[in-house]
Amino acid sequence: MPPAIYQDREHGQLTKASLHTKVLLIDRADLLVTSANFTYLGHAENIEFGVRLNGRPAADAWRFFAQLFRSGLLERMTVATVG
Repeated sequence: MPPAIYQDREHGQLTKASLHTKVLLIDRADLLVTSANFTYLGHAENIEFGVRLNGRPAADAWRFFAQLFRSGLLERMTVATVG
């Protein structure tokens, strides 16, 4: 099954970015927080930083994002909007 990708509802309307973080959350148990773009340059050319956490921190992050989903602050991206 392909991953679900979400973005904040205001993404296309922001005048400037203030947070460039990417979050990858797998099965509520494994969490990667990084500044890296998931592109060739993001992995091969840029100097990026990230941290991987599992267990309780990942479960806490899942609950936080679940609240963002329920509140409507995040929207699921479709194939047409990814890229």
